Amino acid sequence: MLDAFWRDLKYGTRLLRLNPGFAVVASLSLALGIGANTAIFQLLDAVRIRTLPVDVRRNSSKSGSPTRKVAEPVDSWAGGRC
Repeated sequence: MLDAFWRDLKYGTRLLRLNPGFAVVASLSLALGIGANTAIFQLLDAVRIRTLPVDVRRNSSKSGSPTRKVAEPVDSWAGGRC
């Protein structure tokens, strides 16, 4: 499987060397797409996510430890606890 990956990679680089114009356009479009995606995420993170009115310290908990206690069941017929 790894051998097939290396063969595909060599074939792809050989084709990109044969078509340098396509290689430049493909590289620029990837760079612009990744840059735009990063910029949009940073904008949304700054505007929407970080301004949420949530106290992170209060809502965070360790794995396996509940943040609040579970209420005990109530026996509705007797009016008391089970």
